[in-house]
Amino acid sequence: MVLSRLYLYSIFTLILVCKNVYLISQPNVWVQKASLPGLARYEAAAFTLNGKGYFISGGDYNTGNIFNDVWEYDPVNDLWTQKASLPGLARYGASAFSVGNKGYITTGLSSWGSGALNDLWEYDPISNSWTQRANFPGVPRYDACGFSIGQKGYVGFGYPPILKDVFAYDPTTNSWSQIAAFPGSSRQSLSTFEIDGLGYFSCGSNSGTVSYNDLWCYNPSTNSWSQKANFPGAPRYATNGFSLSGKGIIGGGCNNSQSFNDYYIYNPTSDSWCQLLSFPAQARYAGDAFSIGQKGYTGLGRDKLHIYYYDFWELTYIPATFTFQDTACSLDIGFNAQAINPNAFNWSFGDGGISTLSNPSHTYASSGSYNVQLITYYNCGSDTVTQQVQVTNTTTAALALNKTCNEVSFTNHSINATNYLWSFGDGNTSTQTTPVHHYTDTGTYAISLIAYNNNCTDSIATQIKIETAGSNIFIPNCFTPNDDGLNDVFSITGSVCDTFEIMIINRWGFQVAYLNKNNQVWNGKYKNADVPEGIYFYKAKTNGKEFTGTISLLR
Repeated sequence: MVLSRLYLYSIFTLILVCKNVYLISQPNVWVQKASLPGLARYEAAAFTLNGKGYFISGGDYNTGNIFNDVWEYDPVNDLWTQKASLPGLARYGASAFSVGNKGYITTGLSSWGSGALNDLWEYDPISNSWTQRANFPGVPRYDACGFSIGQKGYVGFGYPPILKDVFAYDPTTNSWSQIAAFPGSSRQSLSTFEIDGLGYFSCGSNSGTVSYNDLWCYNPSTNSWSQKANFPGAPRYATNGFSLSGKGIIGGGCNNSQSFNDYYIYNPTSDSWCQLLSFPAQARYAGDAFSIGQKGYTGLGRDKLHIYYYDFWELTYIPATFTFQDTACSLDIGFNAQAINPNAFNWSFGDGGISTLSNPSHTYASSGSYNVQLITYYNCGSDTVTQQVQVTNTTTAALALNKTCNEVSFTNHSINATNYLWSFGDGNTSTQTTPVHHYTDTGTYAISLIAYNNNCTDSIATQIKIETAGSNIFIPNCFTPNDDGLNDVFSITGSVCDTFEIMIINRWGFQVAYLNKNNQVWNGKYKNADVPEGIYFYKAKTNGKEFTGTISLLR
């Protein structure tokens, strides 16, 4: 029977289930997805490639069907697509794994109760094709387990007889090698998952009479095994196992008397288990599962009444996290932990500061980027999350100015600012750090500066007076270039600006001297020769004004 398509389970209160096991209320949601378009089945094999999941083979004892079809699941579009069938014998109870961008399947049974296999097939999703590779070197078997760590695949355990040898496959050399002997009991139909380069094994049975709940960890770098905290549910076999968000998940399965729908999550950091929300559809065993990104997927299988299924479900597990106030223009940042029924918090603010409050506020000494870490503790484990926090101090606007006639140079003394907006009071603006502005008219102007950095803003205003052009200009009407050190040159004195030029003309209209800002005096010579005494005319332009007059040259 298939229940409703959407299960959004309410959050549970933290309650003790059994020794060292707690039903936690961290958000986890089961949602039914598109069912497998093929026929119902159990003991299919599965792997993931390039963000997509694959179900291969499987069987239905009621109808006698044993399959070799291959189905690809696209989680983005919730869509199944049939792919090239497995070229080898149809099978159930096979083992599968993926390495790089290729998938692999081996072992299994080709007929009901007999026909154990050891051929290995490689699937290329780009060409949608299969290639036979080096046979699995162990005893042909079914109900073995398959998984991958790094660039190698692993296959081991299974039946018949009850086995516990494990072999590693290297696709680059197309070769197998046996790894260190498993120290636990021989078994079949166990679950595996991989976390941070380590393989984990749990549950299984010795051909159906005894079930297990021990957990073992394999380290390929040392080729060694270590026992971990037991799976907390009832001993069982034919479970679903996969990794999600840096943790391992095992659930479902059966023993000699019943099928299960409870699921548990394993934290390798604390070597502890917590119970998740139960699988919402019919309890079953010998389905299959995989994870893609932050979501897990499981489906197929059969129950103790030998009803077979093809429904498919998605599990979302959301670890604890936190938010923070990053828009305030302040060194004070508020933090808010987001977790349900935690036991404790441990904050590290990235500058040496710590806190155990749920919603702390922290004051930083200076602006900058800080890596803030929150560890949320539960009775049976913890979640760790790190986020980068950008802290921006208050911005202060400050300026100074230097005026030369109608030209003003601005100096920016603002603090903790990266961007600026100047307004010069005459309709002109600038975004330069230290601008220079020329005024074209006299008057009093309102100057303003807005300084800002991210969301921090400050402003300052002042005034500047541009005086009447030419009001303090003095033009002499006589000079005596006789080298006595007194009144030997003709020049303009006062506030002389950029626009400055004087033409000096004799009585016949001939220009005998030209003065500008770079050459502001006349010594009474023309081409290094003295000009005659007499009256000379001048025409001057300065500060936007024109002046004319006469000069008496006396010797």
